[in-house]
Amino acid sequence: MKRFARTGVQLAVVGLGAAMTLSACGSSSPTKAVVTGAFGSIPAEHGTATGTGTLNLPEFAGVPPTWIFPVVNSANNSIGSVTLFEQFMWRPLYWAPTGNQEVIDYPLSIGEQPVVSNGGKTFTITLNTAYKWSNGAPVTADDVLFDFDLIKAAIAENPANYAPYAPGQFPANATFKVIGPETFSLTFNSVYNQGWLLWDEIGQLTPLPSTEWNVTSATSAHVPMSTWETLKGAESIYNYLSGLSADKGTYATSPIWKTVDGPFTLTSFNSTTGSFSMVPNPSYGGPIKAKFSTLNLNFYTDETAEYDAALSGALDIAYLPFQNLPQLKSLKAKGFDIYGYPGDGFNYIAYNFKDTTGHWNDIISQLYVRQALAHLQNESAEIKGIFLGAAVPAYTTIPSLPKTDYIPTDATSDPYPYSPSTTVSILKAHGWKVVPGGQTTCAKAGTASDECGAGIPAGTPLALNLPYSTTPQWIGEVVDSLASTAKTYAGITITPESKTFSFLTENYDDEVPSDAKYINSWDAMQFGGFTSNGYPTVQTIFYTNAGGNFGEFNNSIANTAMNASLNSPNPDALKNEGNVMATQLPGMFEANDDNIIMFKNNISGPAAAFETFTQFTYLPEDFYFVK
Repeated sequence: MKRFARTGVQLAVVGLGAAMTLSACGSSSPTKAVVTGAFGSIPAEHGTATGTGTLNLPEFAGVPPTWIFPVVNSANNSIGSVTLFEQFMWRPLYWAPTGNQEVIDYPLSIGEQPVVSNGGKTFTITLNTAYKWSNGAPVTADDVLFDFDLIKAAIAENPANYAPYAPGQFPANATFKVIGPETFSLTFNSVYNQGWLLWDEIGQLTPLPSTEWNVTSATSAHVPMSTWETLKGAESIYNYLSGLSADKGTYATSPIWKTVDGPFTLTSFNSTTGSFSMVPNPSYGGPIKAKFSTLNLNFYTDETAEYDAALSGALDIAYLPFQNLPQLKSLKAKGFDIYGYPGDGFNYIAYNFKDTTGHWNDIISQLYVRQALAHLQNESAEIKGIFLGAAVPAYTTIPSLPKTDYIPTDATSDPYPYSPSTTVSILKAHGWKVVPGGQTTCAKAGTASDECGAGIPAGTPLALNLPYSTTPQWIGEVVDSLASTAKTYAGITITPESKTFSFLTENYDDEVPSDAKYINSWDAMQFGGFTSNGYPTVQTIFYTNAGGNFGEFNNSIANTAMNASLNSPNPDALKNEGNVMATQLPGMFEANDDNIIMFKNNISGPAAAFETFTQFTYLPEDFYFVK
């Protein structure tokens, strides 16, 4: 499952071009997705809403909710762990995507389009007055300031308390000013790329109910604004709310979580399984109100269990696993429609640059080693065999699809094409004794150009363990294929280790102090990848000491490129960042798979609602049962 890495606007890149829709009807084999199109099609909106019924949707397979508080820490920052609560109950200041497009949906956003002044430093924002809290109070500028101050408090205690944290960036680079009940401004300390400021900085904000959540315990008095505006005062509130969020037993019972501005309110939560139920929020001020009575979000341990639940009628919409794509004709006969589209983001195998086991940190710090490993990745064969055509090539952090203004040349042109013979040549040229089918070892220790590199003793084996997420199933297939190729052709020992997504993300993040005990437990890992947003820089993921920097990648060339992306108004700066990531290789990039959904044909709604589902974003209020 992909990691929720949207440092702001609800997940993901702008300007999606028109897509060619390919029909999968009447065929027993899957329609192949290509770089210009989607998989399957979405029926035209039809019928009349019943106004009743229970809509059953899946949570993200294998990833139960673990965090409800919108100020999210690194350990819980995934699309499964927290995203659904935020999407349903506390709408962000700016909402995206719009369908498959990484474009801000202003009708669904609490903030109106910013007015930029002061030479590009100041963004003045007025709130949409239609939005209000479920207690009847309006959503105000003070509620946005409350979130801003809680974020600062979280970071002050520990940067790992706030997943999007990057040194010197939001909120440290901005000054917040309340101008009026519905208006505020953010003034930044320099002129930055405006796209980055909107998507990655301002886009982090979610209005929070400042007159309800301004407490330090279940029985405390409400803390006045003059107190929570201070760092100490905000820290006391943050500590209570984050502690409450860590206790899943409070999710459906605590009055704190009852105050919402989103389209739904939580009625029950199973703290063992993670499944939960909701009902429409009668006070919701957004443009579309739910046309059904109850919303259930159901947890399944893996994608096969989810698929079986959909076939049994327990789910109205579900994700379709790749291994079941050949069943399209049968699914159509059973009353399901199918649609898929690549998610905006990237899949990759992360490298751990701090693991000293077997001198791995010294081995993987050598760019030539990362290049040699990259030449073992056969994306074309994987797209054809594992993904059954429903994926597009991807060689960097910015994908070739969805279309954006920032696609670099290396998004579609592999800088390290599949070539095991090239891998062998690179290793031999740098002092390794290559033993295909056996164990390759360092033969020439030293730092000369024809030697293994600093810190790598003679006799060191080129070997690594590779924990991977058991969900979705394709991850294990890709990892096993890579391990077989590496051993057979280059004598590189890759030892796959299956783990749950939650275990990997909760324990193997080198940036989280509590995970330090595991720092030598993994050489590389595949937990899925990251989703991106409308300005897809990866400075919160790969910049030195960034909160999402799992394996502590530290690269001056990459840092320079990321800095330019933030400071330059030229979109080519971000394209260059993508090319730099493709060549500097913080990990091994993999194909960008289609996220394919299957849905009953008695469910209807606007096409954008189905499209957003493929971007791991739910708009259940848009769906309805047809009479």
